[in-house]
Order: sequence, then structure tokens, then C-alpha cells
Amino acid sequence: MQPVRKFFLLTFVNALFALTINAKTKIGIAPEAGFNLSNMSFSDGSSGWLKPGFKAGINFDKFLSDKLSIQAGAFYSMLGSRMDINQVFVGPVIVPVSISYAQVPINLFYRMELGKGKLFFSAGPYIGYALGLFGKPSDTAVKLTNFKIGSDTSSFIKPLDIGVNLNAGYELPNGLFAKLGYAIGITNISAQNGETVRNSVWSISIGWFYRSTRVKVENKAYQ
Repeated sequence: MQPVRKFFLLTFVNALFALTINAKTKIGIAPEAGFNLSNMSFSDGSSGWLKPGFKAGINFDKFLSDKLSIQAGAFYSMLGSRMDINQVFVGPVIVPVSISYAQVPINLFYRMELGKGKLFFSAGPYIGYALGLFGKPSDTAVKLTNFKIGSDTSSFIKPLDIGVNLNAGYELPNGLFAKLGYAIGITNISAQNGETVRNSVWSISIGWFYRSTRVKVENKAYQ
């Protein structure tokens, strides 16, 4: 299955999950886009430098009460790191590593009144699948022989990434919101024996909560 098809399949499954939990459920939809600062940590205690990236996707809310909801999302997210790699006859070489992921976070979402808007917090697990891996060594003579995605030791990383994320933000009365998030991987994405590599990322994003008339009427928070 092609990476793009996998991403759209994840998006469809996630939307189906959100919309069919209960035939009478109250649903909110929130497109979101933002900026990542990601890194990768290694089992020897080393890590690279923060690397910028892009994220975009959509969230689906199942409301449990005026303040609580379960939020599931489908996102395209660029992660990675700027790493030092020591090469024989060359020395230290900086390699900006970019990994594109399709991610599905599922969070418990809590909101509370603050001023004219709402302060919100969310937390929960995510699952990601690597769609592509890119790296551009600072020295063009350097060739990255195992720079690919796969489960065998001839690869650089495994495709599956599972972790947890925490978010906080503020929503205006018109539904516009800004959000700060942090996520860390709990699975080892390294394909090499005896090595552990995990993702971590800070993100800032903006979006817009759209809720149907039914949601606004049946939830006091949005009357």
C-alpha cells in the first residue's frame, strides 16, 4: 500500500471511529495546522538538535459533557532531528533527518471557562506510521547506506511509532484556538540491534472548532 493511501486510510478509519461511537453522539470537528520542533534521543544518552517541521490535520470530538470530550485526530506531521554522524576519513557530519508521519492521536479533552473564552487541556496516546525518510548530509561525499524505513537491520528506523502527548490551549468564543503540545515516543523506532531511538516533539498550532447547531444547543458551554 502506498504511503499516501495509508494516510488517507488512517484518516477515514479515524473519522469513522469518531462518527459511529454513538448514533446520537454530539460531534465537533476541528481542522488544525502548526509548527513542530522535534528531536530524537538515543540509547547511549546522546541526542541531536531540535529540527523544525510542519503538521496539519483534523480532530473529531465526541462530547461526554459540557466540559469533557474524547478527541480523535488524523494528522500529517514532520518529525526528525539534526544529528552528528562520525564518518571515517570525513569526521563529524551534520545530517538533518526528516521523517514524515501519519499520526492518529486519541485524547481525553477538558475545557473550562476563562474570561470570554475557554482554557483547555488534553492528554492521551498516539500511533504514528512513517511515510517517508529524508536526510541531507552537510558533506556531499557522505553516503547514508542504511537510510530507509523497514523492520530489518539494513534499515534506519521502523515504521511504527507509539507514544503519549499532552496539550494545553485557549479557545475564543468564535471557535478559533491556539494550542501548545508535547509528545514523546514510548516505542523504539530504531531498526538496529542493541540501539534504542525515540521521537519527541514540541508543537504550536492554531485551528478552528466547528460544532453543529445541535451541539451548541445541547451543550450549555456553547449556547
